[in-house]
Amino acid sequence: MAETTIDNEILEDVNEESQDESEVKQDEEEKVRYGTYTQYFREIISDDPATVARFFLMCTYLSFGNDVLMYKKKPMNKSTLRKVLRLKEDAFLDFFNEMEINDIIRIEDGCIKVNSKYSKRGQSETKNLAIIRCFDKPIRRLFESVTARKHKHIGYIMMLLPYMHKYSNFLCKVVDLDDNDELKATVYKKDDNDMVSMSMTDICKLLDYDVSHASRLRKELCSFKIDDEYLFAFAWNGNDEYYPIINDVFFFGCDWKRKNDIHKSLFRVRAK
Repeated sequence: MAETTIDNEILEDVNEESQDESEVKQDEEEKVRYGTYTQYFREIISDDPATVARFFLMCTYLSFGNDVLMYKKKPMNKSTLRKVLRLKEDAFLDFFNEMEINDIIRIEDGCIKVNSKYSKRGQSETKNLAIIRCFDKPIRRLFESVTARKHKHIGYIMMLLPYMHKYSNFLCKVVDLDDNDELKATVYKKDDNDMVSMSMTDICKLLDYDVSHASRLRKELCSFKIDDEYLFAFAWNGNDEYYPIINDVFFFGCDWKRKNDIHKSLFRVRAK
């Protein structure tokens, strides 16, 4: 299988970046527009989409700097976590046990901590190509708008986050994987023209979803929104093709300087 490493020139470009005053200001501007956020490192959480969805909701309660889950300025216990996840006892225990067994969360000094390999809250690491910012308020509001039965379909979208293009939020097709399951470099390419976009068939195969029911899945993926903001949509390229894209109001993989207004018009009009 072909080796898939990130281009050296891309790494050099990123390593030249520094957290200067302008970048700090950009972070503050993002907080004003989007609210606070956690950082997700494109690690595979689970093969169960509902579990993945609940992981992202859980992480919106991470505290700054110490990986502890907090609620109303107090460390969470299992009862509080179940409350914010809005799960029945059996479903919650299945989720919690899976997180513990896979070392994604742990109990330490009476607190629930999240493994920082997967997610953390803190100052943005501009040198880390893998970071995706996950905005707390939109994610929480999204879950407030659905029942637990819909967590599975929200989770399908979140399972696609590791394949989200860093600079545009489009989903990239994975052509090859190496032994470490590292994504092909197109995920990190700065030029959108170098990106290889996913098709609906690619999405089905990646999610182990019956391709013959692709239209049903597409309808589900494009159904989630808060107010007038859709979570997921397909952008038409003008040539009878639609490219899947995730709304940066919820998840943000690109440089602040590269943000544009296509997302605003795309997600607020309709989800194809």
